[in-house]
Amino acid sequence: MRQTHVAGEKLFVDYAGPTVPIIDAANGEISRAHIFVAVWGASNYTYAEATAGEKRADWIAAHVNAFAFFGGVPALLVPDNPRTLIRDPDRYEPLSNRTYEALAEHYGCAILPARPRKPQDKAKVEAGVLLVERWILARLRHWRFHSLADLNAAIRPLLDELNARPFQKLDGSRRRWFELLDRPALRPLPLTPFEYAEFKRARVSRLDYHVECDRHYYSVPHTLVGQEVELRVTRGAVEVLFRHQRVASHARSYRRGRVACCTGRHRSARRPPAWWRICSNRGRIRNRVTAPASACSRWRASTATRDSKPPAHGHSRSARRPVSPSPPSSPRASIASPRRTASTTPFCPRTRMCAAPSTTTDRKETDRCSRTRP
Repeated sequence: MRQTHVAGEKLFVDYAGPTVPIIDAANGEISRAHIFVAVWGASNYTYAEATAGEKRADWIAAHVNAFAFFGGVPALLVPDNPRTLIRDPDRYEPLSNRTYEALAEHYGCAILPARPRKPQDKAKVEAGVLLVERWILARLRHWRFHSLADLNAAIRPLLDELNARPFQKLDGSRRRWFELLDRPALRPLPLTPFEYAEFKRARVSRLDYHVECDRHYYSVPHTLVGQEVELRVTRGAVEVLFRHQRVASHARSYRRGRVACCTGRHRSARRPPAWWRICSNRGRIRNRVTAPASACSRWRASTATRDSKPPAHGHSRSARRPVSPSPPSSPRASIASPRRTASTTPFCPRTRMCAAPSTTTDRKETDRCSRTRP
């Protein structure tokens, strides 16, 4: 069935089958360069570029370079059905990858993949791939390249020559038809080119309001605790999206196990103390860390006045009892028990931890630790 193409409407994209060897000048290792091809539907104007592979980043970078080469954006992108771009190649309702959708949103175009196993839906780019193989790759088959930049520099003049060749059965050339048909109908390019980004799903932690990305933790507003958010990860930033709205943004860090937090984002009433850490084993506290000295300051003050000199380790229970306890120094200390532990380090009854000397201060914990050990 013959297809009718409107000027500036469809841009067909695909990769060629043959590859070009790239020889590393340092160690002689050979890698394969893949050839990306884009062809306009109305004018057959062609673009070709060599990439390191056919990964998602290579597809996106080739699209961006093709738009810059044409000087505009089409209304529809017609790719094949690679897994890197199309996550669900359905015959009637195909679903594109989130990164490919972001590219289309940035440039203001739509995506219309070809039907699976129907190459006639993208016949323009199939013919363009054949011409690139004959007029460009065949003429470079005896050349040796040491980088992608050298290969692309060799492809560009041959590509210009291909677009300037006259048609066999029509008047004019691909370049002339592009200037007359497609270029006036192109949509303008945005002010900034598209920045490649990966999209991931993450759930906000209920403990500290952070999300994990590549073993690094980034803070989000405390109102989203327990919610599932979307992360937009670029080369230098991590953005947190909730219902297609950006709620947080951080500079990307590649250091594992670290935390990136914004001041004033957390809810201080529900934030655990910095020294708090427990390990649960069947509902019981298994491991404890040393609490700050300020958390038991009042208890130490009440016991220090009663017994200025604590007993040494290893004494019996009768030896640990004070002979003549002094009167308490405050009303709160009157409820203190005369008994003390064998250790010289005070014991906090609330946290059930030994309060070792520390330089940290915590006024909230000081107000809560006023009672002594029963």
